Amino acid sequence: MTVFHEHTHDDDELPLEIPVWDDLRVNLNAIKLSQVKPPSWFDLQGCQVLSFSAQGVEANEEIVFFTLFLPHKWKIGTHLHPHVHWVGEDTLSGDVVWKLSYSWANEGDVFGAQTNIEAAVPNGAVQNEHNISYLPMIVGTGKKFGSLILCSLRRHSSAAEDTFLTKDAYLLEFDMHYQVDRLGSVLQNSI
Repeated sequence: MTVFHEHTHDDDELPLEIPVWDDLRVNLNAIKLSQVKPPSWFDLQGCQVLSFSAQGVEANEEIVFFTLFLPHKWKIGTHLHPHVHWVGEDTLSGDVVWKLSYSWANEGDVFGAQTNIEAAVPNGAVQNEHNISYLPMIVGTGKKFGSLILCSLRRHSSAAEDTFLTKDAYLLEFDMHYQVDRLGSVLQNSI
């Protein structure tokens, strides 16, 4: 099976015949903690993760901030599929709500008001079970590679749907699945 199309010098890409998926990952060590309400670091199985406590008031919820850059290999205009990897403090039953707020702009465009998306997922029944909260899709129509997404993430524990009361949720990682249809761009600054 041929994976690449024949490339000519007039092309500005190295396309794949079949689009594939990849992860746009956020390294926990590269995020900015809120100066007002930061989550705390917690030792989980010898690794440091972020602990988000249960808060009854939204203004008290802990927040982290990060930016995402859409790589040159992203299939332009396709949608992003964000999700949160997390572990519950114990095996107590209950749902945890994660809320992502974001603003996405192409180069030369203005960042608009934030959009909020969230998802409630039950805590695992086994100690230290790896849970994944799939948030609603982010529409990529009209966006280009090289665009930036400004993000904040919180455990939205003041929401009625968050029933993992008095317990912490440990953030392992945040990432978005995205489609790849090329190795990258031939020109360094092509958009």
